[in-house]
Amino acid sequence: MKVEQQGYNECMLSTIAALADVSLAAVREKALAYGFYSGSPRRFWEAVEILCQDFHLSALCPIVSAHLVVVGHKPNSSDLSGRGTVLVTYTGTTMTHIMPYEDGKIVDPGDLVEYDGLEDFVKKNPYWDVVRITPQEKKT
Repeated sequence: MKVEQQGYNECMLSTIAALADVSLAAVREKALAYGFYSGSPRRFWEAVEILCQDFHLSALCPIVSAHLVVVGHKPNSSDLSGRGTVLVTYTGTTMTHIMPYEDGKIVDPGDLVEYDGLEDFVKKNPYWDVVRITPQEKKT
């Protein structure tokens, strides 16, 4: 899995590209056509859903809406085997971030730092709360 560095507010696109084994440029092109950059939250999530379908990804759906994130919420799992996503929220805010993982390693598309599991991520990022771990089903 190759993770490319995201642009501004593109952690979702970088994660899709990594999990689908395609370039970030290819995902950006489709995202532009689907209204990802329109500024509308509704268009953003519609574009994400279509991109997930286009690239046969399940790990991004369902995504926990920032409005449903509870401060101090414990992750649903700590199993990082295979591939999938780690959804985090910045403590006390509704700001969320998504990162891909593979075989226990989490890669942050914001700065391309690799973490050796959840414990390593939490230790080095004490203001981010892990909200959800979602495994990726095999592509068909």
